[in-house]
Amino acid sequence: MKSNNKIADLIMVDILRGYSILRHENKKFYFKHFSMLDYLGLDELEEESYEDAIKSGIKSEEELLERAVEIGFWSKELEEECKSLQWAVEKHQNALDKMQDRAQKLIFERSTKETTERFEEIQSKRNKIINYSAESLALRKRSSMLIDGSIYKDSDLKEPMEDATDGVVGLLCFGKIKDLFDRNNLIRACYSNLFFESFVYQSKNPIALFNKDFASITVFQSKLLAFANILLNKLKNVDKIPEAVKDDAVKLYNYDKDSKVAKENTTEGMDDLKAKMKKNGKISSEDLLS
Repeated sequence: MKSNNKIADLIMVDILRGYSILRHENKKFYFKHFSMLDYLGLDELEEESYEDAIKSGIKSEEELLERAVEIGFWSKELEEECKSLQWAVEKHQNALDKMQDRAQKLIFERSTKETTERFEEIQSKRNKIINYSAESLALRKRSSMLIDGSIYKDSDLKEPMEDATDGVVGLLCFGKIKDLFDRNNLIRACYSNLFFESFVYQSKNPIALFNKDFASITVFQSKLLAFANILLNKLKNVDKIPEAVKDDAVKLYNYDKDSKVAKENTTEGMDDLKAKMKKNGKISSEDLLS
């Protein structure tokens, strides 16, 4: 299993060169990263696809949910519960991302398991209702367009692969896109020594690192620059950052000297958790979120 930093280094290489290598059945395929202009154009495509679907008679999510309420398969109460649980799960995930201690993470995951499972149960039921909505159709078209014409058979990116969205290679590509969009992967990648040092020297005009303009820079290159800028600003403007935080890109990104969460993440270990457990008899999710 690759370490987080190893994954980040590999992702940095992919982002810098503008393409990723996909391997299947002893063959290599090359996923060319989409430019900012192309990526922004997907919003327009998704909106057009939605409007076309509505015109052709496909129901919207709202209409399908209303019909499901009428026949008793869904309810307004379930809709509200789904929204509340989604908020809670997202808050839990944000807190989890900031935790560095593995034992602390495990305790927290166990304490929020019931909430997560309930959300997944309700969300699954809701998805069955809206799976064939106009919004879902438009989103599927957008997802296909992400890689349509972007996978090539050669490293020169001259020979595109036909029907790239179908089959194993398409699934590999979607998995790679997920890794490239992962926030923590991007944060660690931009903080690698070679890239971050170059970024510091070129911070007044960072896009020059790629010798491109805004329209042609890839969406992942843009995100890499954005996260590097946030980290550099913290190093410049936040006083007395602990060395343990400076050495860890994700800790630095999440660090706020006035935040209780930041302080707990840098100072609280298992001894502190044991003390809480001894005092309260248990550790609740509220203890770890507060």
